[in-house]
Amino acid sequence: SPGGGGSADGSTSMPVGGWGDGGVVLAQEGVGGSIGLGNAFMLTPRNHSFFRAWYDEYRQFSDAVWNGFSVRLPSLLATRMPGSVRALGYSACFWPPWNAWGVAQLYRSSRCLVPGAYAVHLWETKVWASLLSTLTPDRLVTDHTCFSRAALAVLNGSFDFSPAQLRPAERAEEAVDVSLSRPLL
Repeated sequence: SPGGGGSADGSTSMPVGGWGDGGVVLAQEGVGGSIGLGNAFMLTPRNHSFFRAWYDEYRQFSDAVWNGFSVRLPSLLATRMPGSVRALGYSACFWPPWNAWGVAQLYRSSRCLVPGAYAVHLWETKVWASLLSTLTPDRLVTDHTCFSRAALAVLNGSFDFSPAQLRPAERAEEAVDVSLSRPLL
């Protein structure tokens, strides 16, 4: 935001303090930033030049290439403005990924959060109509999915995300029924 602060298109899962180096913090989308630097989670000091440059380019935004403006452009700007962005690894905010398998992890499996992640992108624009628009607090209690467990931790104020986190050395469910999640997308 122009006044500084943060934006999260998801839910934070641990404190994000201690990043007071004066730069912008974004997370990589895709392994090693292969997709770019995502705009779902942003921290910035007030009036940072990186965001002014991004905003100037964003004036030509088009829904047809939203990813180009929202993920690839910040990555390009970060290379043009060395030292202005601290890039977190993709698992810090973009795990599970946005594909059908990742959405299935979040909304169909019981645990999917990576310990040490700062936030989880909910990919809500992908699942709003099919799932989230009808969500109720009662369903959070009965669903037992990774998402419902994490959301319940926020709703009840415990912020204990351990029921939704993968255990050490535990792998995400490879056999989760992705076919059931394709309609979510």
